Amino acid sequence: MFNMGHIGGLKVYETAKPVDSDWPVKKSDFTSSDKFLETYKYDNALGEALTKETKDVTNQVFREATILIDTGEYKELRARLLETTGERYAFFICPFGNSEIDHNYEYVIKPIVRQHQFTIERVDEISHTQEITDIILSAISRSKFVIADLTDARPNCYYEVGYAHALRKPFIVLAKVETQRHFDISTYKWNYWKSYEDLKPILEKEVESIVQKLTKAS
Repeated sequence: MFNMGHIGGLKVYETAKPVDSDWPVKKSDFTSSDKFLETYKYDNALGEALTKETKDVTNQVFREATILIDTGEYKELRARLLETTGERYAFFICPFGNSEIDHNYEYVIKPIVRQHQFTIERVDEISHTQEITDIILSAISRSKFVIADLTDARPNCYYEVGYAHALRKPFIVLAKVETQRHFDISTYKWNYWKSYEDLKPILEKEVESIVQKLTKAS
């Protein structure tokens, strides 16, 4: 599959588990002072590993997509997907400008939530023209559950968790080790992490527990 607007192509692989920082190659093995070079080397290694360890289904996906477009069936499929996504939506509350949390979100939080057929967003991924606070509150309102990383103890993050709590939304609290607890939320369960390696097994259990409870309640 080729993007005619840019030089390069797109390959699609069928994998038994989500691609993340640990599999099929470790992202931490490709550190460099040159961010472009680091990304280039990692992408190449990732492509080689996927080619060896998984199934390339690019042609199959291209044929199926072409049929959906030609017949117009994609419209019905898109409508069904949007309806399903709306019912299985989660929101991530976090401070911005923290590279560790950004990394955790991309390579731990998103993959784990998606394993349970939920989508998850944080506010900078939502296209909008409204006040940012209104967008956040709206996203929390429509979410089935919330994950909040309270590292850096940002007041806005506490405010957003408080709103989720008022709406009785299930929520998971994360924070880097040694983060100080504040206010009444200190009595709730906090899940501390040192790195994304620590966070992964912790979050898998927490999300699994919440999804099970949501399934029983529905």
